[in-house]
Amino acid sequence: RRHCSGTTSPSSTRTWLSLPLPGRNPMRLLFITLAAFAIQQPVQGNGGVSGSSRCSSLRGGGAVASSSAREAEQGYLLRQLQMRQQRLGILSQALREAGVDSPDVSQRKKSSGPVPKEWDCTVGGEDPGTPCLIMGEVSPGWKAVAPKATNKWVTLWELNKMRRNEPEKINSLWYDQFLLNCYTFNLQAGPPGVLLSLLLDKKWAVRAVLCTLMAVATAVLGKQVHFVVVRLLTSTFFWKQHLNWSRIVYAPLPAKLYFLSIIWRAVVVKYFLLFEEVVRQYLIEMECELLEYSCPSEAEVPEDCVGG
Repeated sequence: RRHCSGTTSPSSTRTWLSLPLPGRNPMRLLFITLAAFAIQQPVQGNGGVSGSSRCSSLRGGGAVASSSAREAEQGYLLRQLQMRQQRLGILSQALREAGVDSPDVSQRKKSSGPVPKEWDCTVGGEDPGTPCLIMGEVSPGWKAVAPKATNKWVTLWELNKMRRNEPEKINSLWYDQFLLNCYTFNLQAGPPGVLLSLLLDKKWAVRAVLCTLMAVATAVLGKQVHFVVVRLLTSTFFWKQHLNWSRIVYAPLPAKLYFLSIIWRAVVVKYFLLFEEVVRQYLIEMECELLEYSCPSEAEVPEDCVGG
């Protein structure tokens, strides 16, 4: 009666006071304890939903409310775990200072990040062979590089190809422990290495060079190109295809634009990108050969000149 109405009557007070002592009846004590615990706990389930919560659930807001409640509970548990970890760290430190052998459970500082490293360079031998993280073993006579003082070698040729085709995989070879700069290899190769690096570092650079060369070639060979175009337009083969291309010529303007866009993507863009990729791979091979020739190894120069 007191829980429902919010008021306490003298009769109810006398009823509670007239109950026998709990020690005389353990079952009654258990019942009273469970009842008190149930009163103190918030009511859950459909019966304990307030009017606003019931209305929001009818409008589809029940899932949002339950999701926010779960997030709040997870945040509370996470903060409690962090505080427990801090207390255990303080306690373990105090025990170690007192001379008691206790494990270190304090929060460790995170690493500041990859360590900058220079490069070591060597030449692969025959017996014993030099291990390679990519190829398994460095071919005899080929150069291999590794972060300084690590002896984790990689063939220079394969490393440079990975640098150009899959640059995100380079640091994973050494488990992201080092901050490496492959541009030092191009600096050691002189102006040709720097020029190749400028072309290959940006994908648009090769495309811009190709477009420029094509424009220059068209301007220089303008008369020859004009002669070829005229001969094509007046050839028998071209006019035998009249039924095919006349549909595009006499089509409405939107249809012409649509067909021209299809031809542009299927012919011009496709084959131009293929030609661009062929040129890029050729430049990568040139760069690998240049770095293989110019990068000094430990057997060729003193140690203080090795690396980047």
